[in-house]
Amino acid sequence: MARIKDSYVEKLKEHSAEYLPAIIGETTELKKNGKNLSGLCVFHAEKTPSLTVNPQKATYHCFGCEAGGDALRFIMDYYQLPFREAVDRLARKTQFSPPEYEESGKEGKSNTQSIRVKSALTSASDLYKEQLSGSETNRRYLSARGFTLEDISRFNVGFAPDDFDFIPKRLIKKVGVKALLSAGLLSSKPDSNRVWDFFRNRIMFPVRNQNGHVIAFGGRTLLTKPEEAKKAGKYINSPETDHFTKRKHLYGLYESLQQRSPEPGTINVVEGFVDVIASHRHGFFNTVAPMGTAVTPEQMTKLFRYADHLRFVFDGDKAGYSAAYRASMSMLSMSNGKKTASVVILPKGEDPDSYLAKPEGSSLFSHALSDETPISKFLIDYLVDKYGDSSVENRATVIHHAKEFIEASTDSTYKELLRIELTRALKLDEDWLYPQQPIALSTWETLLGNDEKSLLQEANDEILKYCGLVLQEPDWLKMFPLDIENLTNPSDIELIKFTTFTLEKSLNTKIPPERLYEESLANLVMYLKALSGKTLEERIDIARAYGLGSTIDGLQNQTKKQTETRISM
Repeated sequence: MARIKDSYVEKLKEHSAEYLPAIIGETTELKKNGKNLSGLCVFHAEKTPSLTVNPQKATYHCFGCEAGGDALRFIMDYYQLPFREAVDRLARKTQFSPPEYEESGKEGKSNTQSIRVKSALTSASDLYKEQLSGSETNRRYLSARGFTLEDISRFNVGFAPDDFDFIPKRLIKKVGVKALLSAGLLSSKPDSNRVWDFFRNRIMFPVRNQNGHVIAFGGRTLLTKPEEAKKAGKYINSPETDHFTKRKHLYGLYESLQQRSPEPGTINVVEGFVDVIASHRHGFFNTVAPMGTAVTPEQMTKLFRYADHLRFVFDGDKAGYSAAYRASMSMLSMSNGKKTASVVILPKGEDPDSYLAKPEGSSLFSHALSDETPISKFLIDYLVDKYGDSSVENRATVIHHAKEFIEASTDSTYKELLRIELTRALKLDEDWLYPQQPIALSTWETLLGNDEKSLLQEANDEILKYCGLVLQEPDWLKMFPLDIENLTNPSDIELIKFTTFTLEKSLNTKIPPERLYEESLANLVMYLKALSGKTLEERIDIARAYGLGSTIDGLQNQTKKQTETRISM
Protein backbone atom coordinates (compact mmCIF):
# COMPACT_ATOMS: atom_id res chain seq x y z
CA MET A 1 0.00 0.00 0.00
CA ALA A 2 1.45 3.36 -1.06
CA ARG A 3 2.15 6.00 1.56
CA ILE A 4 3.22 9.63 1.29
CA LYS A 5 6.97 10.00 1.49
CA ASP A 6 8.30 11.48 4.73
CA SER A 7 10.72 13.61 2.72
CA TYR A 8 7.81 15.09 0.76
CA VAL A 9 5.94 15.97 3.98
CA GLU A 10 9.00 17.75 5.36
CA LYS A 11 9.46 19.74 2.13
CA LEU A 12 5.77 20.66 2.16
CA LYS A 13 5.98 21.87 5.78
CA GLU A 14 9.01 24.00 4.95
CA HIS A 15 7.34 25.42 1.85
CA SER A 16 4.02 26.17 3.62
CA ALA A 17 5.62 27.95 6.61
CA GLU A 18 5.25 31.42 5.06
CA TYR A 19 1.60 30.72 4.24
CA LEU A 20 0.54 30.00 7.85
CA PRO A 21 -0.73 33.54 8.68
CA ALA A 22 -2.76 33.61 5.46
CA ILE A 23 -4.20 30.12 6.05
CA ILE A 24 -5.33 30.93 9.59
CA GLY A 25 -6.36 34.44 8.51
CA GLU A 26 -9.00 32.88 6.25
CA THR A 27 -10.77 31.56 9.34
CA THR A 28 -10.34 34.34 11.93
CA GLU A 29 -9.24 37.96 11.92
CA LEU A 30 -5.58 38.35 12.90
CA LYS A 31 -4.04 41.57 14.18
CA LYS A 32 -0.45 42.62 14.71
CA ASN A 33 0.74 42.11 18.27
CA GLY A 34 4.45 42.87 18.41
CA LYS A 35 6.31 40.32 16.30
CA ASN A 36 3.34 37.95 16.41
CA LEU A 37 -0.29 37.99 15.27
CA SER A 38 -3.26 37.39 17.53
CA GLY A 39 -6.94 36.62 17.06
CA LEU A 40 -9.95 34.72 18.36
CA CYS A 41 -9.35 30.98 18.50
CA VAL A 42 -11.35 28.94 15.99
CA PHE A 43 -11.24 25.78 18.10
CA HIS A 44 -13.29 27.07 21.04
CA ALA A 45 -15.73 29.89 21.77
CA GLU A 46 -14.17 33.02 23.26
CA LYS A 47 -14.47 36.79 23.26
CA THR A 48 -10.88 37.69 24.13
CA PRO A 49 -8.18 36.77 21.59
CA SER A 50 -6.03 33.93 22.89
CA LEU A 51 -4.71 32.56 19.60
CA THR A 52 -1.14 33.60 18.76
CA VAL A 53 0.54 33.05 15.38
CA ASN A 54 4.33 33.22 15.22
CA PRO A 55 5.33 33.89 11.59
CA GLN A 56 9.04 33.43 12.33
CA LYS A 57 8.58 29.94 13.81
CA ALA A 58 5.62 29.18 11.51
CA THR A 59 3.56 27.93 14.45
CA TYR A 60 0.30 28.82 16.19
CA HIS A 61 -0.78 28.34 19.78
CA CYS A 62 -3.97 29.00 21.75
CA PHE A 63 -3.51 29.85 25.41
CA GLY A 64 -7.15 29.02 26.04
CA CYS A 65 -7.56 25.48 24.70
CA GLU A 66 -3.87 24.64 24.05
CA ALA A 67 -4.46 23.94 20.34
CA GLY A 68 -1.29 24.46 18.35
CA GLY A 69 1.10 23.26 15.66
CA ASP A 70 2.12 24.07 12.10
CA ALA A 71 0.16 24.66 8.90
CA LEU A 72 -0.47 20.94 8.29
CA ARG A 73 -1.79 20.44 11.84
CA PHE A 74 -4.11 23.45 11.43
CA ILE A 75 -5.52 22.07 8.16
CA MET A 76 -6.11 18.66 9.77
CA ASP A 77 -7.77 20.00 12.93
CA TYR A 78 -9.80 22.86 11.51
CA TYR A 79 -11.19 21.05 8.46
CA GLN A 80 -11.30 17.69 10.29
CA LEU A 81 -9.35 15.91 7.58
CA PRO A 82 -7.31 12.70 7.74
CA PHE A 83 -3.58 13.02 7.13
CA ARG A 84 -3.59 12.19 3.41
CA GLU A 85 -6.39 14.61 2.55
CA ALA A 86 -4.84 17.35 4.69
CA VAL A 87 -1.50 16.97 2.89
CA ASP A 88 -3.24 17.17 -0.48
CA ARG A 89 -5.26 20.23 0.55
CA LEU A 90 -2.22 22.05 1.95
CA ALA A 91 -0.22 21.30 -1.20
CA ARG A 92 -2.97 22.74 -3.42
CA LYS A 93 -3.55 25.74 -1.18
CA THR A 94 0.16 26.66 -1.21
CA GLN A 95 0.69 25.72 -4.90
CA PHE A 96 3.15 22.97 -4.06
CA SER A 97 3.82 19.84 -6.14
CA PRO A 98 1.37 16.91 -5.75
CA PRO A 99 2.09 14.32 -3.03
CA GLU A 100 4.83 11.76 -3.69
CA TYR A 101 4.22 8.15 -2.68
CA GLU A 102 6.26 5.07 -1.87
CA GLU A 103 5.26 1.45 -1.32
CA SER A 104 4.95 0.16 2.23
CA GLY A 105 3.60 -3.02 3.72
CA LYS A 106 2.97 -1.48 7.08
CA GLU A 107 -0.41 0.06 6.39
CA GLY A 108 -3.09 -1.26 8.69
CA LYS A 109 -6.13 -3.23 7.63
CA SER A 110 -8.39 -0.34 8.63
CA ASN A 111 -6.77 1.93 6.05
CA THR A 112 -7.17 -0.74 3.37
CA GLN A 113 -10.86 -1.15 4.25
CA SER A 114 -11.39 2.61 4.20
CA ILE A 115 -9.88 2.80 0.73
CA ARG A 116 -12.14 -0.02 -0.46
CA VAL A 117 -15.22 1.79 0.88
CA LYS A 118 -14.21 4.97 -0.95
CA SER A 119 -13.66 2.95 -4.10
CA ALA A 120 -17.07 1.31 -3.71
CA LEU A 121 -18.85 4.66 -3.39
CA THR A 122 -17.00 6.21 -6.32
CA SER A 123 -17.59 3.17 -8.53
CA ALA A 124 -21.28 3.05 -7.61
CA SER A 125 -21.67 6.71 -8.51
CA ASP A 126 -20.12 6.06 -11.92
CA LEU A 127 -22.36 3.05 -12.48
CA TYR A 128 -25.51 4.97 -11.55
CA LYS A 129 -24.51 7.76 -13.90
CA GLU A 130 -24.01 5.27 -16.75
CA GLN A 131 -27.45 3.82 -16.09
CA LEU A 132 -29.06 7.24 -16.39
CA SER A 133 -27.25 7.94 -19.64
CA GLY A 134 -28.69 4.73 -21.10
CA SER A 135 -32.26 5.37 -19.95
CA GLU A 136 -34.27 7.63 -22.24
CA THR A 137 -37.33 7.29 -19.95
CA ASN A 138 -35.51 8.59 -16.89
CA ARG A 139 -33.82 11.39 -18.81
CA ARG A 140 -37.25 12.52 -19.99
CA TYR A 141 -38.51 12.35 -16.41
CA LEU A 142 -35.71 14.63 -15.22
CA SER A 143 -36.16 16.99 -18.15
CA ALA A 144 -39.86 17.32 -17.25
CA ARG A 145 -38.76 18.28 -13.74
CA GLY A 146 -36.59 21.07 -15.14
CA PHE A 147 -33.22 19.29 -14.96
CA THR A 148 -30.69 20.28 -17.59
CA LEU A 149 -27.71 18.29 -18.87
CA GLU A 150 -25.50 20.73 -16.95
CA ASP A 151 -27.40 19.94 -13.71
CA ILE A 152 -26.93 16.21 -14.25
CA SER A 153 -23.23 16.64 -14.98
CA ARG A 154 -22.47 19.10 -12.15
CA PHE A 155 -24.21 17.01 -9.47
CA ASN A 156 -23.41 13.56 -10.98
CA VAL A 157 -27.10 12.61 -10.94
CA GLY A 158 -27.67 8.93 -11.74
CA PHE A 159 -30.19 6.10 -11.74
CA ALA A 160 -30.35 2.88 -9.66
CA PRO A 161 -32.26 0.25 -11.69
CA ASP A 162 -35.00 -1.90 -10.21
CA ASP A 163 -32.57 -4.77 -9.69
CA PHE A 164 -31.67 -6.55 -6.43
CA ASP A 165 -28.27 -7.64 -7.78
CA PHE A 166 -27.12 -4.60 -9.75
CA ILE A 167 -24.31 -3.56 -7.37
CA PRO A 168 -23.30 -7.07 -6.17
CA LYS A 169 -22.78 -8.34 -9.72
CA ARG A 170 -20.52 -5.44 -10.64
CA LEU A 171 -18.57 -4.58 -7.49
CA ILE A 172 -18.26 -7.60 -5.15
CA LYS A 173 -15.20 -8.91 -6.99
CA LYS A 174 -13.64 -5.44 -7.04
CA VAL A 175 -14.02 -4.34 -3.41
CA GLY A 176 -15.70 -7.20 -1.52
CA VAL A 177 -19.03 -7.59 0.28
CA LYS A 178 -17.78 -6.05 3.54
CA ALA A 179 -16.82 -2.79 1.85
CA LEU A 180 -20.17 -2.59 0.03
CA LEU A 181 -22.04 -3.11 3.29
CA SER A 182 -19.85 -0.53 5.04
CA ALA A 183 -20.57 1.91 2.20
CA GLY A 184 -24.33 1.50 2.71
CA LEU A 185 -24.83 0.19 -0.83
CA LEU A 186 -26.15 -3.24 0.17
CA SER A 187 -28.73 -4.57 2.60
CA SER A 188 -28.63 -7.90 4.43
CA LYS A 189 -30.37 -9.87 7.14
CA PRO A 190 -28.75 -11.01 10.39
CA ASP A 191 -27.40 -14.56 10.23
CA SER A 192 -27.75 -14.63 6.46
CA ASN A 193 -25.21 -14.52 3.65
CA ARG A 194 -27.71 -13.03 1.24
CA VAL A 195 -27.21 -9.38 0.22
CA TRP A 196 -29.11 -7.08 -2.15
CA ASP A 197 -29.13 -3.51 -3.41
CA PHE A 198 -30.15 -0.88 -0.89
CA PHE A 199 -31.19 1.57 -3.66
CA ARG A 200 -33.57 0.32 -6.36
CA ASN A 201 -35.61 2.14 -9.00
CA ARG A 202 -34.48 5.54 -7.82
CA ILE A 203 -32.96 8.73 -9.18
CA MET A 204 -29.61 8.92 -7.39
CA PHE A 205 -27.99 12.02 -5.90
CA PRO A 206 -24.38 11.44 -4.79
CA VAL A 207 -23.43 13.30 -1.61
CA ARG A 208 -19.85 14.58 -1.69
CA ASN A 209 -17.77 15.95 1.15
CA GLN A 210 -16.02 19.28 0.86
CA ASN A 211 -13.12 17.58 -0.94
CA GLY A 212 -15.31 16.08 -3.64
CA HIS A 213 -15.29 12.45 -2.42
CA VAL A 214 -18.58 10.55 -2.59
CA ILE A 215 -19.58 9.62 0.97
CA ALA A 216 -23.27 8.69 0.57
CA PHE A 217 -26.32 8.85 -1.68
CA GLY A 218 -29.84 10.17 -1.61
CA GLY A 219 -32.41 8.41 -3.76
CA ARG A 220 -35.85 9.51 -5.00
CA THR A 221 -38.31 6.76 -5.82
CA LEU A 222 -39.75 6.49 -9.34
CA LEU A 223 -42.85 4.65 -8.13
CA THR A 224 -45.88 6.61 -9.31
CA LYS A 225 -48.69 5.18 -7.16
CA PRO A 226 -48.94 7.28 -3.95
CA GLU A 227 -49.40 4.32 -1.61
CA GLU A 228 -46.44 2.47 -3.12
CA ALA A 229 -44.22 5.55 -3.06
CA LYS A 230 -45.15 6.24 0.57
CA LYS A 231 -44.37 2.67 1.59
CA ALA A 232 -41.00 2.69 -0.17
CA GLY A 233 -40.17 6.21 0.98
CA LYS A 234 -40.20 9.10 -1.48
CA TYR A 235 -36.62 9.96 -0.54
CA ILE A 236 -34.18 7.75 1.31
CA ASN A 237 -30.56 8.37 2.25
CA SER A 238 -27.65 6.01 2.72
CA PRO A 239 -27.80 4.34 6.14
CA GLU A 240 -25.47 5.76 8.75
CA THR A 241 -22.11 4.03 8.77
CA ASP A 242 -18.64 4.53 10.17
CA HIS A 243 -17.98 6.68 7.10
CA PHE A 244 -21.19 8.72 7.00
CA THR A 245 -23.29 10.50 9.64
CA LYS A 246 -26.30 12.42 8.33
CA ARG A 247 -26.25 15.16 10.92
CA LYS A 248 -22.68 16.16 10.02
CA HIS A 249 -22.96 16.51 6.24
CA LEU A 250 -24.78 18.72 3.73
CA TYR A 251 -25.86 18.18 0.16
CA GLY A 252 -24.39 20.63 -2.33
CA LEU A 253 -21.56 21.94 -0.14
CA TYR A 254 -18.82 20.67 -2.43
CA GLU A 255 -20.61 22.03 -5.52
CA SER A 256 -21.08 25.39 -3.79
CA LEU A 257 -17.39 25.64 -2.96
CA GLN A 258 -16.49 25.10 -6.62
CA GLN A 259 -18.41 28.21 -7.72
CA ARG A 260 -18.02 31.90 -7.06
CA SER A 261 -20.66 32.86 -4.52
CA PRO A 262 -23.11 35.59 -5.56
CA GLU A 263 -23.13 36.65 -1.90
CA PRO A 264 -19.70 36.12 -0.30
CA GLY A 265 -20.09 35.36 3.39
CA THR A 266 -23.68 34.08 3.09
CA ILE A 267 -24.99 30.53 2.56
CA ASN A 268 -28.62 29.63 1.81
CA VAL A 269 -29.92 26.47 3.50
CA VAL A 270 -32.93 24.92 1.72
CA GLU A 271 -34.88 21.76 2.44
CA GLY A 272 -34.26 19.33 -0.44
CA PHE A 273 -31.78 18.07 -3.01
CA VAL A 274 -33.90 19.27 -5.94
CA ASP A 275 -34.13 22.73 -4.34
CA VAL A 276 -30.32 22.88 -4.22
CA ILE A 277 -29.97 21.90 -7.88
CA ALA A 278 -32.66 24.38 -8.98
CA SER A 279 -30.95 27.16 -7.00
CA HIS A 280 -27.58 26.45 -8.60
CA ARG A 281 -29.21 26.31 -12.05
CA HIS A 282 -30.36 29.91 -11.57
CA GLY A 283 -27.03 31.18 -10.25
CA PHE A 284 -27.67 30.90 -6.50
CA PHE A 285 -24.54 28.79 -6.03
CA ASN A 286 -24.30 29.51 -2.29
CA THR A 287 -27.08 26.99 -1.55
CA VAL A 288 -26.97 23.69 0.36
CA ALA A 289 -29.41 21.32 2.08
CA PRO A 290 -29.33 19.06 5.16
CA MET A 291 -29.59 15.32 4.68
CA GLY A 292 -33.34 14.96 5.04
CA THR A 293 -33.22 16.01 8.68
CA ALA A 294 -33.64 19.26 10.56
CA VAL A 295 -30.59 21.50 10.31
CA THR A 296 -28.24 20.40 13.07
CA PRO A 297 -25.68 22.31 15.15
CA GLU A 298 -22.93 20.18 13.57
CA GLN A 299 -24.01 21.26 10.09
CA MET A 300 -24.18 24.91 11.13
CA THR A 301 -20.71 24.71 12.64
CA LYS A 302 -19.40 23.32 9.37
CA LEU A 303 -21.10 26.06 7.32
CA PHE A 304 -19.70 28.78 9.57
CA ARG A 305 -16.23 27.76 8.41
CA TYR A 306 -17.16 29.14 5.00
CA ALA A 307 -19.58 31.96 5.84
CA ASP A 308 -20.60 34.36 8.61
CA HIS A 309 -24.32 34.43 7.78
CA LEU A 310 -26.77 31.57 7.23
CA ARG A 311 -30.12 32.13 5.55
CA PHE A 312 -32.72 29.39 6.14
CA VAL A 313 -35.16 29.18 3.21
CA PHE A 314 -38.29 27.16 3.96
CA ASP A 315 -41.53 26.27 2.23
CA GLY A 316 -44.54 28.42 3.07
CA ASP A 317 -46.55 25.69 4.78
CA LYS A 318 -47.04 24.60 8.38
CA ALA A 319 -44.15 22.14 8.16
CA GLY A 320 -41.92 24.90 6.75
CA TYR A 321 -42.67 27.23 9.64
CA SER A 322 -42.01 24.46 12.16
CA ALA A 323 -38.71 23.61 10.46
CA ALA A 324 -37.71 27.28 10.48
CA TYR A 325 -38.49 27.50 14.20
CA ARG A 326 -36.39 24.41 14.98
CA ALA A 327 -33.48 25.67 12.88
CA SER A 328 -33.61 29.08 14.55
CA MET A 329 -33.65 27.47 18.00
CA SER A 330 -30.58 25.41 17.13
CA MET A 331 -28.85 28.49 15.80
CA LEU A 332 -29.33 30.59 18.94
CA SER A 333 -26.46 28.97 20.83
CA MET A 334 -24.11 30.19 18.09
CA SER A 335 -25.55 33.66 17.49
CA ASN A 336 -23.38 36.63 18.28
CA GLY A 337 -22.24 39.78 16.53
CA LYS A 338 -20.11 37.84 14.04
CA LYS A 339 -22.14 34.71 13.29
CA THR A 340 -25.74 35.46 12.34
CA ALA A 341 -28.74 33.80 10.70
CA SER A 342 -32.07 34.75 9.19
CA VAL A 343 -35.23 33.08 7.91
CA VAL A 344 -37.02 33.35 4.56
CA ILE A 345 -40.52 31.85 4.26
CA LEU A 346 -41.66 31.43 0.65
CA PRO A 347 -45.32 31.95 -0.36
CA LYS A 348 -47.66 29.15 0.68
CA GLY A 349 -47.42 26.13 -1.58
CA GLU A 350 -44.01 27.10 -2.96
CA ASP A 351 -40.54 25.68 -2.52
CA PRO A 352 -37.34 26.99 -4.16
CA ASP A 353 -37.70 24.55 -7.07
CA SER A 354 -41.29 25.54 -7.92
CA TYR A 355 -40.69 29.25 -7.23
CA LEU A 356 -37.66 29.41 -9.51
CA ALA A 357 -39.60 27.60 -12.26
CA LYS A 358 -42.06 30.50 -12.53
CA PRO A 359 -41.67 33.21 -15.17
CA GLU A 360 -39.01 35.60 -13.83
CA GLY A 361 -38.44 33.05 -11.06
CA SER A 362 -34.86 34.19 -10.45
CA SER A 363 -36.05 37.73 -9.77
CA LEU A 364 -38.86 36.52 -7.48
CA PHE A 365 -36.50 34.27 -5.54
CA SER A 366 -33.88 37.00 -5.22
CA HIS A 367 -36.50 39.40 -3.86
CA ALA A 368 -37.67 36.76 -1.36
CA LEU A 369 -34.09 36.27 -0.13
CA SER A 370 -33.65 39.99 0.37
CA ASP A 371 -36.78 40.05 2.53
CA GLU A 372 -35.13 37.87 5.18
CA THR A 373 -36.09 38.06 8.87
CA PRO A 374 -33.45 37.82 11.63
CA ILE A 375 -33.96 34.66 13.67
CA SER A 376 -34.50 36.68 16.85
CA LYS A 377 -37.50 38.46 15.33
CA PHE A 378 -38.75 35.31 13.63
CA LEU A 379 -38.80 33.32 16.88
CA ILE A 380 -40.73 35.97 18.78
CA ASP A 381 -43.15 36.64 15.92
CA TYR A 382 -43.72 32.89 15.50
CA LEU A 383 -44.75 32.50 19.14
CA VAL A 384 -46.95 35.60 19.15
CA ASP A 385 -48.68 34.47 15.92
CA LYS A 386 -49.13 30.95 17.29
CA TYR A 387 -50.38 31.76 20.80
CA GLY A 388 -51.59 35.36 20.49
CA ASP A 389 -51.10 38.32 22.82
CA SER A 390 -54.67 39.44 23.50
CA SER A 391 -54.97 37.95 26.97
CA VAL A 392 -52.92 37.30 30.09
CA GLU A 393 -52.99 33.58 29.31
CA ASN A 394 -51.74 34.16 25.73
CA ARG A 395 -48.87 36.33 26.88
CA ALA A 396 -47.93 33.93 29.66
CA THR A 397 -47.71 31.08 27.13
CA VAL A 398 -45.53 33.18 24.80
CA ILE A 399 -43.22 34.12 27.67
CA HIS A 400 -42.99 30.49 28.82
CA HIS A 401 -41.83 29.29 25.39
CA ALA A 402 -39.68 32.35 24.74
CA LYS A 403 -37.67 31.80 27.91
CA GLU A 404 -36.59 28.44 26.48
CA PHE A 405 -34.83 29.98 23.49
CA ILE A 406 -33.62 33.03 25.39
CA GLU A 407 -31.82 30.80 27.86
CA ALA A 408 -30.43 28.78 24.93
CA SER A 409 -28.33 31.77 23.87
CA THR A 410 -24.80 31.65 25.24
CA ASP A 411 -23.98 35.28 24.47
CA SER A 412 -24.97 37.49 27.41
CA THR A 413 -25.47 40.65 25.34
CA TYR A 414 -27.56 38.81 22.76
CA LYS A 415 -29.62 37.25 25.55
CA GLU A 416 -30.41 40.63 27.09
CA LEU A 417 -31.39 42.07 23.70
CA LEU A 418 -33.74 39.11 23.12
CA ARG A 419 -35.44 39.87 26.43
CA ILE A 420 -35.87 43.51 25.45
CA GLU A 421 -37.36 42.53 22.05
CA LEU A 422 -39.78 40.12 23.74
CA THR A 423 -41.10 42.78 26.12
CA ARG A 424 -41.57 45.19 23.22
CA ALA A 425 -43.42 42.60 21.15
CA LEU A 426 -45.78 41.95 24.07
CA LYS A 427 -45.96 45.67 24.96
CA LEU A 428 -44.70 44.98 28.46
CA ASP A 429 -42.42 47.00 30.70
CA GLU A 430 -38.92 45.53 30.68
CA ASP A 431 -38.60 45.76 34.46
CA TRP A 432 -41.94 43.97 34.84
CA LEU A 433 -40.77 40.94 32.86
CA TYR A 434 -37.35 40.79 34.53
CA PRO A 435 -37.76 42.83 37.72
CA GLN A 436 -34.49 43.82 39.40
CA GLN A 437 -33.00 40.56 38.12
CA PRO A 438 -29.28 40.32 38.84
CA ILE A 439 -27.08 39.03 36.08
CA ALA A 440 -25.99 35.96 38.00
CA LEU A 441 -23.77 33.23 36.61
CA SER A 442 -23.46 35.27 33.44
CA THR A 443 -20.84 35.05 30.78
CA TRP A 444 -18.99 37.82 32.61
CA GLU A 445 -18.49 35.70 35.70
CA THR A 446 -16.89 33.05 33.52
CA LEU A 447 -14.74 35.53 31.63
CA LEU A 448 -13.60 37.48 34.67
CA GLY A 449 -12.99 34.36 36.69
CA ASN A 450 -13.77 33.52 40.27
CA ASP A 451 -11.12 35.89 41.58
CA GLU A 452 -11.69 39.41 40.29
CA LYS A 453 -8.66 40.59 42.28
CA SER A 454 -6.27 38.79 39.94
CA LEU A 455 -7.94 40.49 36.98
CA LEU A 456 -7.59 43.89 38.64
CA GLN A 457 -3.94 43.24 39.36
CA GLU A 458 -3.28 42.50 35.68
CA ALA A 459 -5.18 45.50 34.32
CA ASN A 460 -3.46 48.82 33.68
CA ASP A 461 -4.12 51.58 36.18
CA GLU A 462 -5.34 53.94 33.45
CA ILE A 463 -7.99 51.45 32.33
CA LEU A 464 -9.18 50.86 35.90
CA LYS A 465 -9.60 54.61 36.42
CA TYR A 466 -11.28 55.00 33.04
CA CYS A 467 -13.85 52.27 33.83
CA GLY A 468 -14.56 53.83 37.20
CA LEU A 469 -15.02 57.28 35.66
CA VAL A 470 -17.56 56.18 33.04
CA LEU A 471 -19.45 54.09 35.59
CA GLN A 472 -19.80 57.25 37.71
CA GLU A 473 -20.47 59.55 34.74
CA PRO A 474 -22.04 57.46 31.92
CA ASP A 475 -22.16 60.45 29.53
CA TRP A 476 -18.37 60.48 29.54
CA LEU A 477 -18.33 57.17 27.62
CA LYS A 478 -19.52 59.06 24.52
CA MET A 479 -17.25 62.03 25.15
CA PHE A 480 -14.16 59.91 25.72
CA PRO A 481 -14.62 56.72 23.69
CA LEU A 482 -11.82 54.19 24.05
CA ASP A 483 -10.96 52.03 21.03
CA ILE A 484 -10.33 48.52 22.34
CA GLU A 485 -8.85 47.61 18.98
CA ASN A 486 -5.66 49.32 20.13
CA LEU A 487 -5.49 47.38 23.41
CA THR A 488 -3.43 44.21 23.76
CA ASN A 489 -3.79 43.37 27.46
CA PRO A 490 -6.65 40.79 27.79
CA SER A 491 -7.56 42.11 31.25
CA ASP A 492 -7.89 45.67 29.89
CA ILE A 493 -10.09 44.47 27.05
CA GLU A 494 -12.39 42.47 29.32
CA LEU A 495 -12.80 45.35 31.76
CA ILE A 496 -13.76 47.73 28.93
CA LYS A 497 -16.26 45.20 27.51
CA PHE A 498 -17.66 44.54 30.98
CA THR A 499 -18.04 48.25 31.71
CA THR A 500 -19.71 48.98 28.36
CA PHE A 501 -22.13 46.08 28.77
CA THR A 502 -22.95 47.15 32.33
CA LEU A 503 -23.70 50.73 31.29
CA GLU A 504 -25.91 49.65 28.38
CA LYS A 505 -27.85 47.30 30.66
CA SER A 506 -28.17 49.98 33.32
CA LEU A 507 -29.49 52.55 30.83
CA ASN A 508 -31.99 50.07 29.33
CA THR A 509 -33.35 48.88 32.68
CA LYS A 510 -32.83 52.10 34.67
CA ILE A 511 -31.18 49.97 37.37
CA PRO A 512 -27.96 51.28 38.99
CA PRO A 513 -24.89 49.36 37.71
CA GLU A 514 -24.03 47.81 41.07
CA ARG A 515 -27.57 46.46 41.49
CA LEU A 516 -27.44 44.51 38.22
CA TYR A 517 -25.21 41.82 39.64
CA GLU A 518 -24.95 39.50 42.58
CA GLU A 519 -22.38 40.12 45.27
CA SER A 520 -19.12 39.25 43.51
CA LEU A 521 -19.58 41.42 40.41
CA ALA A 522 -21.50 44.08 42.35
CA ASN A 523 -18.41 44.53 44.52
CA LEU A 524 -16.28 44.84 41.38
CA VAL A 525 -18.50 47.68 40.10
CA MET A 526 -18.34 49.45 43.45
CA TYR A 527 -14.55 49.06 43.59
CA LEU A 528 -14.14 50.57 40.11
CA LYS A 529 -16.41 53.47 40.96
CA ALA A 530 -14.46 54.14 44.16
CA LEU A 531 -11.25 54.49 42.14
CA SER A 532 -12.66 57.49 40.29
CA GLY A 533 -12.99 59.80 43.29
CA LYS A 534 -15.82 60.85 45.56
CA THR A 535 -16.66 64.22 44.00
CA LEU A 536 -17.11 65.58 40.50
CA GLU A 537 -13.99 67.73 40.89
CA GLU A 538 -11.90 64.70 41.85
CA ARG A 539 -13.16 62.79 38.84
CA ILE A 540 -12.33 65.65 36.50
CA ASP A 541 -8.84 65.90 37.99
CA ILE A 542 -8.34 62.17 37.45
CA ALA A 543 -9.61 62.43 33.88
CA ARG A 544 -7.20 65.29 33.16
CA ALA A 545 -4.30 63.43 34.79
CA TYR A 546 -4.81 60.40 32.59
CA GLY A 547 -5.27 62.45 29.41
CA LEU A 548 -8.77 61.29 28.60
CA GLY A 549 -9.41 64.25 26.30
CA SER A 550 -8.35 67.79 25.43
CA THR A 551 -11.81 69.21 26.11
CA ILE A 552 -11.74 68.45 29.82
CA ASP A 553 -11.95 72.08 30.89
CA GLY A 554 -15.03 72.68 28.76
CA LEU A 555 -16.50 69.49 30.09
CA GLN A 556 -15.89 70.68 33.66
CA ASN A 557 -17.95 73.83 33.11
CA GLN A 558 -20.65 71.92 31.30
CA THR A 559 -20.87 69.24 33.99
CA LYS A 560 -20.93 71.80 36.81
CA LYS A 561 -23.87 73.55 35.15
CA GLN A 562 -25.66 70.21 34.82
CA THR A 563 -24.98 69.50 38.49
CA GLU A 564 -26.29 72.92 39.54
CA THR A 565 -29.39 72.34 37.45
CA ARG A 566 -29.98 68.98 39.12
CA ILE A 567 -29.58 70.55 42.57
CA SER A 568 -31.96 73.43 41.77
CA MET A 569 -34.53 70.91 40.62
